Amino acid sequence: MDIKSVLGILGKLLMLLAFFMVAPIFAGIFVPNPSGANELPEFQILALLSEQFESVDWMSDHRVASDVGSFVLAFLLTFAAGLLLKTLFPVNADSLTPREGFAVVGLGWMFFTAFACVPFWISGVMPNFTDAYFEVMSGFTTTGSTVIDGRHLPHLANAIESLPHGLLFWRSMTHWLGGMGIIVLTLAILPTLGAGGFQIFRAEVTGPSKTDKLTPRVKESAKILWGVYVAMTLLQTVLLCAADREPNIPKRIFDGFCHAFGTVATGGFSTKNASIGFYSDNLLYQWIIIVFMAAAGSSFALWYLFLRGKMSALLANPEWRFYMLIIALFSAVIAYDLYRSWNEAGELAGMEATDQATSDDAQKIEAARKWTTDGYETDNDYDEPFHAATYSTFQVVSIITTTGYVTGDYDQWTALAKFLLVMLMFVGGCAGSTGGGLKVVRVMVLLKLGVREIKRLIHPRAVLRVRLGETVVPEPLIANISAFFVLWMLVIVFSTVALLIMQVPLTESVMAVIACVGNIGPGLGKVGAVGNFAFLPDLAKWVLSLCMLMGRLELYSVLILFMPSTWRK
Repeated sequence: MDIKSVLGILGKLLMLLAFFMVAPIFAGIFVPNPSGANELPEFQILALLSEQFESVDWMSDHRVASDVGSFVLAFLLTFAAGLLLKTLFPVNADSLTPREGFAVVGLGWMFFTAFACVPFWISGVMPNFTDAYFEVMSGFTTTGSTVIDGRHLPHLANAIESLPHGLLFWRSMTHWLGGMGIIVLTLAILPTLGAGGFQIFRAEVTGPSKTDKLTPRVKESAKILWGVYVAMTLLQTVLLCAADREPNIPKRIFDGFCHAFGTVATGGFSTKNASIGFYSDNLLYQWIIIVFMAAAGSSFALWYLFLRGKMSALLANPEWRFYMLIIALFSAVIAYDLYRSWNEAGELAGMEATDQATSDDAQKIEAARKWTTDGYETDNDYDEPFHAATYSTFQVVSIITTTGYVTGDYDQWTALAKFLLVMLMFVGGCAGSTGGGLKVVRVMVLLKLGVREIKRLIHPRAVLRVRLGETVVPEPLIANISAFFVLWMLVIVFSTVALLIMQVPLTESVMAVIACVGNIGPGLGKVGAVGNFAFLPDLAKWVLSLCMLMGRLELYSVLILFMPSTWRK
């Protein structure tokens, strides 16, 4: 292991990360801050900073000063650390092997999170470093789970909507940087690392096949992927701004960018407490997000080919066809289930629990009244087929792409609908997308492998191949996918046991781990659509942070760091 080269590359990455911290400074200055939580706790150095420059208009507001000042200090700290590592440890590109590639990616993401959470911590918004680390790890890994809660953080009386806009923008921007991968971005814009660049590229991209490149040069492939990513982000931002009814133009643009970051990166952080449920009366806004979530859950390499004029690239791809089939089928089933159950609930809600009614009937009537009239579901109604289809399709696409946006409390849906959503949590997006989960192509191979083994029992001497379309899947790749699935399930089991030992309830333990390993965001129960992760003990948040990282880097780039042989010369 060439530790010096690894540290030198990490130094370059930190310097790049520092420059991205400039964007939230402008958001903090120019976008009007939300009302509520006017007195944020702040570190003494930030209070001193605002006093020294209180003659500057925006510095006279202590919330803005704390917001902007935290990013100035974080920028200086991150850049200085990166410059120090880059200077002390020159990179030897010829020495980079797969081991160095895994080390750069695994350690790099941990370094990014540690430095990127500094603004949350030193601004006083999250006085507990564990909370700040969890929130930013959730951002970078595009998970979207949050610990921001008005009861857990009393100074944020209105929860997410109380955050200063600089921090709110940075929170969403961590999604965008982590979605395509900040290391892939580094390969695109920094001088090439020679043959070693491919080792780093392989360690960060998702999917079972890590060797496919759009061009012979890794740097050019990285540029293409990020080019498509940026174009898709800008297009969605424009469309969201046009569809939004917010009268304040800077705020409309701000929300448009933040929701585009969360959509294209399949992350799920929103600027609203109700997530996209805030736009429950704006179906156009919802459908724009649905379309872009589905696009982001597809391979970006396929979109590049599509944009180059190869219109058949998508339809000819068996993984993409199966992905769209799953979306269509699950959306239709859940839409029908919502429409039927909502109308039945409406009828029940109008009934009286008479003496002839059983206690079972009385419970059903009470549940129906609660669902159709109370809380989060007030603006959601499924009595029209199109509305039911919209809410169903939105949640199906959000879960399968592991975006995690919500438009309603799906914990109130029927058992069938919730079970189907949990199934989708295991599937994930396509290989080469920003989505998490197992990936559609792996699910396809596992299903076909199961069918092949059944056929082999009937025809033991037959030569049976696993095919995706016209392509025969190599046996080593099948073994790799099978091993990945076993490891993925073991991580879920052991992590769940760890949370249970910490006395976290069973439902919350299982769903929190699945939501984090799959990079989904919300689960069920207290960690569901209208819940958060704030109630968990600190140790559980560290376990789940590791789960998020393993899910985003597809296990191997993290697990290999715990192998002693990785560090031997």
